[in-house]
Amino acid sequence: MVGWLVKGSSGREVVSVAGMGGMGKTTLAKQVYDAAQVKKHFKVRAWITVTQSFKLGEILKHMIEQLHQAIRIPVPQGINNMSTNQLKTVIKEFLQKRRYLIVLDDVWHLCGWDALKYTLPNNTCGSRVILTTRNADVASTTCVESRGNDKLKDLKNVLSLSFNDLPYYLKSCFLYLSIFPEDHQIKHTRLIRLWIAEGFIETKESKTLEDVAEDYLNELLNRSMIQAAETTPDGRVQKFRIHDLWREIITSKTRDQNFATIAKEYNMPWPDKSGACQYITRCNMYSNTAEVVNLFFLKYLSLKDTRVKTIPTWIGKLQNLETLDLKNSRVTELPVEILKLQHLRHLLVYRYEFLPHEFHSKYGFKVLGKIGALTSLQKLCFIEVNQDGGAILIELGKLVQLRRLGIVKMRKEYGKAFCSSIEKLTKICSLSVTSVEEDEIIDLEYLSSPLLLLQRLYLRGRLETLPHWIPFLLGLVKLYLKRSRLKDDPLVFLQYLPNLVHLLLSEAFEGDTLRFGAGGFKKLKHLCLDKSDQLRCIWVEAEQCLVLNS
Repeated sequence: MVGWLVKGSSGREVVSVAGMGGMGKTTLAKQVYDAAQVKKHFKVRAWITVTQSFKLGEILKHMIEQLHQAIRIPVPQGINNMSTNQLKTVIKEFLQKRRYLIVLDDVWHLCGWDALKYTLPNNTCGSRVILTTRNADVASTTCVESRGNDKLKDLKNVLSLSFNDLPYYLKSCFLYLSIFPEDHQIKHTRLIRLWIAEGFIETKESKTLEDVAEDYLNELLNRSMIQAAETTPDGRVQKFRIHDLWREIITSKTRDQNFATIAKEYNMPWPDKSGACQYITRCNMYSNTAEVVNLFFLKYLSLKDTRVKTIPTWIGKLQNLETLDLKNSRVTELPVEILKLQHLRHLLVYRYEFLPHEFHSKYGFKVLGKIGALTSLQKLCFIEVNQDGGAILIELGKLVQLRRLGIVKMRKEYGKAFCSSIEKLTKICSLSVTSVEEDEIIDLEYLSSPLLLLQRLYLRGRLETLPHWIPFLLGLVKLYLKRSRLKDDPLVFLQYLPNLVHLLLSEAFEGDTLRFGAGGFKKLKHLCLDKSDQLRCIWVEAEQCLVLNS
């Protein structure tokens, strides 16, 4: 394309780059626009984004500003008071005797091109216009049409072959992505829970279903069938996206195979062909109780971001439920019938609220006294433990499948019982503990041995000393210490954690000097020192070399 721009005929020529959204049209045009050879050849250039709901006057003013800035001359006075015809005249007279390059990006309709094309004079200076569009009619109307549409058909054929080549266990997982809206960023943990609920994940010896689902995701990533949209500071992919072209293909296959039906309307009947519905989201159960309570095979129930305050007792009838997601709802307690859900793997009940005079923003729920009966639980967040004198902490020791645990309203006197239970949770990989009040001490000294699989640790509250077992967490990649108010420099004990990538210290240290010793923090990439009012000096030994991303 660069060669066509600089070596073509002396007349004005237009090339269109056509294709579906997300194919890389804008990226291609930008690479050409910014090429050194193109910049040298075209002294007068402008990049104009048109969009679906463009305002012609604003576009013309923007073009005038860019064109004048390109050759460093003042913008004509009074353009803000000019009519569209006057603005067009200014542009046409400016370009009439100059070689120019104009990019019109994201032209949706013919009217967008028609409104601008007469503004761009067909001079004999070798001027060029690049136009990107999703609309084949727009592309075919321009003077020179790119081969993008033929290439699009070829690409679809190649992608269809790639889909057909997938192992059988990945095809259903990949087709399932069609239920998400266009351009939606799909949360990693949510997708895994949905796949498991749908029965797409095969059991494998010595692996949990979550581990197998993780392998499936990585395989789709490696095949470039999904893309990482958001990663955590420690390198974990948190959100995915699917290319528009892939989405069109799997949406077509899903429709042809009657693979899934999405019920959006309140009175829409449940489909017969796709069997019992297993996934309900954003459901107001008070206006649709009958439908929900009768879904015996329901595995995934989400009432996230709703105004629901109370969970009815009939929840106990959903004997196959594996995930109950009540994040950011109004629920603060659960009925005793929840203990009947022996297949429950993920119990998420918490909300964020920023209240004055509170030192944290996360609020959980009052847990049932016999929560230990839910032995299949793998994720439990966030439970309030300041009830029954902390007796609930003993129950936690029975949840030996737990991998992620979050507790709030922790008191110092609960430390011994908590550590006794935590030692039994040998599969725990993420732990969050928040004290009941800002000055309440979190006592974790009773833990006799480190949690070998722990990767992420979040402690919010006072610490008399840094827990002695933290420096022995060889797998730890993320550590948050908030309001700890430690007297001694914590870096002395943390620097030799071999896999620590992300360290946040917020009001964690009351001293005036932090020291980075030689040879420590081998993998640290993200360091945050927040609200350290007493800190006056950060000492880095000469032999130490920190390579931080942020």
